[in-house]
Amino acid sequence: YAGALLLGMEKFCRWRAAGVVLALAGTAYLVLGQWAASTTESRWIAIALIGPVLLAIGNLYRTRRWPPGASAEALAPGMLIATIVLLLSFAAAVDWPLALPTATISTVTLVAAQAVVFAGQFWLLFVLQKAGGPVFMSLMGGVSAVFAVPIARLLLAEPALPSLPPAAMLIAAGIISMLVGVKACQPDNRSIAGKVTT
Repeated sequence: YAGALLLGMEKFCRWRAAGVVLALAGTAYLVLGQWAASTTESRWIAIALIGPVLLAIGNLYRTRRWPPGASAEALAPGMLIATIVLLLSFAAAVDWPLALPTATISTVTLVAAQAVVFAGQFWLLFVLQKAGGPVFMSLMGGVSAVFAVPIARLLLAEPALPSLPPAAMLIAAGIISMLVGVKACQPDNRSIAGKVTT
């Protein structure tokens, strides 16, 4: 949100600012709860927190450099191709084997299913980016964390976090405040309207 304000992509709106603060507070509460309950070294949790900062920078960049008139369907394949090139280059540089350990029908089916899910995720990412802009897109990190904790508990037997319910409520309140802000403030916001210029 600070980046969007500094770059002139948004005008200040108290509803949207409150939404960001609420969602950030919810995410921070969840992270601190995980930090206190985790047996993982704190430095790895701290390193993982760099991820959302990099994602926010990417959200701002994509919004600012979105080609005029381009659709999500047109841009998502290009991003996937660029990702493939980067991954193959990295694999070649470090001599990483790309062959499946066991090329059975179930393994190939699983990889194919993952590819479809990944492609769909990229497409939805671009659709949400254009519709909601970089700030709303950044809130999805908190939403993902709220959903990931119960899934990790179910599939990986991670311990329950008492911080999850209040964190989820704060994040939900933040998203509602953001949505109210779109109408209440009617910002002259290129990203919200989807009219992104280079």
